Amino acid sequence: MGCPSIPQGKRLQSDTITLIRDEPAKLNKLQLKAMAGSFDTVLSQARQQNLSILVTLNRLADLEIERRWQAALKLRRERSKLAEKVSIDQFDFDHHKSRKEQKNRVLHLLDLEFVRERMDVILIGNPGTGKSFLANCIAGAACNANVKVLFTTAMDMINHLIAAEADHSLLKKLQHYQAPDLLVCDELGYLSLGQQGSHLFFQVISARHQKKSTMLTTNLPFADRGKVFDSTTLATAIHVLSTAFYTGMRRGEILSLTWNKVDLEKRNIQLEAADTKDREPRTIPICNELLEVLKSIPRALHDNRVFLYEGKPAKSIKTGLIRA
Repeated sequence: MGCPSIPQGKRLQSDTITLIRDEPAKLNKLQLKAMAGSFDTVLSQARQQNLSILVTLNRLADLEIERRWQAALKLRRERSKLAEKVSIDQFDFDHHKSRKEQKNRVLHLLDLEFVRERMDVILIGNPGTGKSFLANCIAGAACNANVKVLFTTAMDMINHLIAAEADHSLLKKLQHYQAPDLLVCDELGYLSLGQQGSHLFFQVISARHQKKSTMLTTNLPFADRGKVFDSTTLATAIHVLSTAFYTGMRRGEILSLTWNKVDLEKRNIQLEAADTKDREPRTIPICNELLEVLKSIPRALHDNRVFLYEGKPAKSIKTGLIRA
């Protein structure tokens, strides 16, 4: 006597139930955790709302994308070393006149255009003015925008680099600070970096310049750079890099610049056609920050050039940094 056959409709129903029961386990094996966890709920909604298979799959896929985004965001924040989550809404721009004056510039930084353009940012202000808070806000916004960020203090970075140099792992540690799309170096200027620390600091900065974005916070104006960096070469490098930052001048234009073309009273730099690469004369304004830099540079009696290295024309700041 043969076995009784199962009606076709009941067999299909049984197979469907088995597939539905096994599906979350399969999704978990594929590391689709959000889809697996929400499978029963989404399927129930699909039945109630009479959704098509494509719409149902789309809902499950959206849940998985959101889970992965949140996981990636959590990992980026952990690797960034950001201590806390802060928002620009918590920053009181009305607390001081200087904050109001810089509000638009600060808010503009939050659109992260400077990161996309691989530009550098320096936040200068007295202790307690909110530099570190703003740096945290901007770094957090960068993390949320899928930007690789590393937040550190200047001394912590230097101490790690010095330790790495001692145990012969300096190249690996330098790469650690050179790799992020945005490196935030907080509290530069509170303590002197020393000669070794100064050289290591500029190895990081020079390697990142125009390749990745760096943000520095400091309580010292450029004119007081000697309190932080123990090197004439590094002081010259700061002057050159500051001039490039505030004017957009080319390296050759900066290194050949002479004092007779700099008018501190009228606050401009006059470049003649012969001084420029495109052979077009230019008048370049001198902002308040650059004015302080230029005023701090001692003038040599024997040479009219603005930027000198050990009394000689600074032909290559990169070479000078290597020699230092």
